[in-house]
Amino acid sequence: MKNEGMTELQRQALEHLGKARQEGLSISAYARAHGIPAQRIFDAVARLRRRGALPDHSVKRGKFIAVKIAPPPINNAPVCRMLVSVWPRPIEARRRAC
Repeated sequence: MKNEGMTELQRQALEHLGKARQEGLSISAYARAHGIPAQRIFDAVARLRRRGALPDHSVKRGKFIAVKIAPPPINNAPVCRMLVSVWPRPIEARRRAC
């Protein structure tokens, strides 16, 4: 993505967004860890998305998710295990009986 026509705040927000992804943190967690107002990053990123400078993640996604069947735990109770893909990294849902 080109940085032409971007404000300094937007450039900094993109830099922080990249660093948060590298550290595997949410924007909120990254901002807390570095003493930066998270809302400033959120606002700058939202403006860039509205301008089309960043992809819009609110676009309709697929209705289906991948499911893997895991072996049952030691007590042989049936278990549902879902892996939900959420930016910036997948989150494994808690194991529970079906």
